Amino acid sequence: MKKIISILFIVCSLFSSMAYAQGGLTYSGTVIGEDGLELIGVSVAVKGTSIGVITDLDGKFRLNNIPPKSTVVFSYVGFENKEVKVTESKERETIVLKQSISSLDEVVVVGRGSQRKVSVVGAITSVDPAQLQVPATSVSNMLQGRVPGIIGVTRSGEPGNNFSEFWVRGIS
Repeated sequence: MKKIISILFIVCSLFSSMAYAQGGLTYSGTVIGEDGLELIGVSVAVKGTSIGVITDLDGKFRLNNIPPKSTVVFSYVGFENKEVKVTESKERETIVLKQSISSLDEVVVVGRGSQRKVSVVGAITSVDPAQLQVPATSVSNMLQGRVPGIIGVTRSGEPGNNFSEFWVRGIS
């Protein structure tokens, strides 16, 4: 009787380990941009489930126990979403995201994070970096006359005294 119980126990243990092995797939890798640099904070989610992670400081991600034949969606602000079909476990997969110029116009970085451009209450002004490639003694002098609503004020004409102030839409 002891022999039968021990054989039954061994057979049950084998079946439970096989069932555990078929629990899900592991999918990991690195997300980079077209320039080859790792992207930090990319949302990596399994479509139709609540499984998801965000890439770390090295652009790496790891998804465990995802269903077979699932679709993984990679999304990041300023880049096109990418969907990858996962049929088997993969390690060190490299995902390249393409920049999306149109979606960059929709997002504005504000002091406390980022918001969609249409939801921002207030005035938004931008400056082309090419306009800032001029010799200037200070940032306020560089922006003076190039950004609507900003006035650069220098209180002294003394040589070497480059202290300037910003006046935003009037006296600040």
